[in-house]
Amino acid sequence: MIASLRGQVLQKTQDKVILECGGVGYQVFATPATLAGLQLGQEGFVYTSLVVREDGWTLYGFSEPAEIEMFLTLQSVKGMGAKYSLAALSVYTPEAIAQAIMRNEPKALKKIPGVGERIAQRLCLELADKVDSFTFGVPVNDGTVDAATQVQSDVVDEVLTALHSLGFQPAQVEGVVADLAAAQPDATTPVLLKAALKSLGK
Repeated sequence: MIASLRGQVLQKTQDKVILECGGVGYQVFATPATLAGLQLGQEGFVYTSLVVREDGWTLYGFSEPAEIEMFLTLQSVKGMGAKYSLAALSVYTPEAIAQAIMRNEPKALKKIPGVGERIAQRLCLELADKVDSFTFGVPVNDGTVDAATQVQSDVVDEVLTALHSLGFQPAQVEGVVADLAAAQPDATTPVLLKAALKSLGK
């Protein structure tokens, strides 16, 4: 199993990076936050998880051990494959995800692209007793995720609503908005909407 990679950053896109390690280039899918810490031409390091399926092998990379642990934990729930688990960590930190689950906040989890009511409820039910270690030393608040996370979630919701009203389909925009929000956590609704429209070529 490939648990981590260290090597030169050869290429980087919005959702993946190629790291050259020992003369071999490894394609690694990662969150915007992880990608932001990797610079072209410089040495980079990621913790990795190798997902093996019938249609191929895929590497996912993370900058922190807690992220990869949450990535694996989320996939234990039916319907939460690697793609949705990566999307979750593109929107929230492991601590924020754990807080939402422990406080039974499926509404917050529905902000994750691709996660609907049924999966959100399942996450809260099945993982409630499995994610407390992610909040060790982090105060669990009065029933919601932290204020900054909630503000960002509201902004994402407003931007998605605006894009839908402009004729964009959910599948077309949710991933784009989630990536932009993760890369610009303090962005206001107008700023994030403008960035999304630019990314979508409008």
